[in-house]
Order: sequence, then structure tokens, then C-alpha cells
Amino acid sequence: MAFFFNGSSSYIETTSTPITGAPFTMACWFKPNLQSQSASLIHMGLSSGSARFQMRTDANSLIFQTGGGGATTSASTPIATWNNPTWFHATAVAFSPISRFIYFNGGGKVQNTTSRTPAGINNTTIGAQIVGGTRDNFFNGDIAEPAIWNTTLTDDEILSLSKGFAPSLVRPTNLKFYNRCIRTPQDLYGGLNFTSVNLTITDHPRIYG
Repeated sequence: MAFFFNGSSSYIETTSTPITGAPFTMACWFKPNLQSQSASLIHMGLSSGSARFQMRTDANSLIFQTGGGGATTSASTPIATWNNPTWFHATAVAFSPISRFIYFNGGGKVQNTTSRTPAGINNTTIGAQIVGGTRDNFFNGDIAEPAIWNTTLTDDEILSLSKGFAPSLVRPTNLKFYNRCIRTPQDLYGGLNFTSVNLTITDHPRIYG
């Protein structure tokens, strides 16, 4: 089972984070209930400020947004279609403060090279963001299999995730956060204690492993 987020008050959150900077990879499955929404999938940030690493949707794009030093920069790749509720796969990879990539369904690789170094990362939120102490950009739809590694996955490894292989089968020794979203929001790898708010259990995408 996956989790349905209602777009106004649903989220999963912990006052901790599996990583604080590059290199890292984050990934998840998502099924938007609304077309062209501006919403957060995975947000790791400074809860009292604007520093963040974030994978989000915006209009008809999937975005890897990095904020630090009072500014943000994004790598963006088009979402092929929003027609009918469909499961999509998203992956963001940070090689360094000047090299980050976003992938849509295992492809559509786009790079951004603007220098950004978010500092003070202390919070992880699924399905929303918290900036300056306020939660917003709530996702409307289903999210499953969010995962974070403390390394950069290869193109082939990202493609395998998009084909349905479980994150636990891809670089398991580097996997620092993994939530299967099956009845419980808890982290299976890093042991982070998550709080869930206003979630509904829904159908899970097909996953192997």
C-alpha cells in the first residue's frame, strides 16, 4: 500500500535528516491527483529558514531545487503527461555543490551547475515542505517508496529503480532512508522516527524485492 496525500494538510516528517549535503541521491514514486500542481515530493531543509534540497513538481515539470545563501537553483525536466492518474518515478542526484541532476521515469536527465551549498539541514518532509517554520506546497496524490542514499547512483541504477526494483536492492550499504509506505511511515534503514499527518492508505505501485 502507498499513501495518499490530500494536498492541504497531509505529510510525513521527522526533525532529522539522513544526509546534510552532497553527494546523495533521493528517489520516489508519485501519482498526482491534480494536473500541473506546484508541490513537494521530498524536502530536506532547515526548518526555520530557506536552505533546502527538494524534489518537487511545478506546472508540467519535475524539479530538483537547491537553496542556500539566500537563493535557489533548479534542474528541471518535463513531465510527459498528466493525463489520468499514473505512477511516475522521480530521482534527484547531487554530485557536488555545482553539479546536480534530475531524472523522470529513469530518463530525461537534466543537469544544473549553479553553485549552492545549503547549510543547517535538520528536517525531512515527504509530501510537503517546511520553510521558515511554515508547511506548504502540499502534494495532492499518492507517494510510495521514498528513499535517500549517501552516494550518487548511476544512470543504470536509476533506470532499474524506475522499472520497479526496490531501493533495498540498489546500493543497500549506502541507503540511509527508505520508507515503503506500507501502513507505516517509519524508516526501514536509517531508523529515523517519522510522524504522519492525515494520510490515507492506497494502492502501491508494482515493486520487485
